Amino acid sequence: MAQAESESISENVKWAIRKAFQKGIGNTKRRTFGYHWVEGTMTVIQKESDEHGGSYHSTL
Repeated sequence: MAQAESESISENVKWAIRKAFQKGIGNTKRRTFGYHWVEGTMTVIQKESDEHGGSYHSTL
């Protein structure tokens, strides 16, 4: 019973984080590579995003 409750809470938290990021609201004020904060909303830094995407795809 406790395991199922823990898994349910975990899924709810992950869902809430995904929804917040879709709205441009992160779950941290720390520096996130490829993003910066503008008036409380995370926005993409295109140059870093391109660099990160390239390194990601080259490792696949």
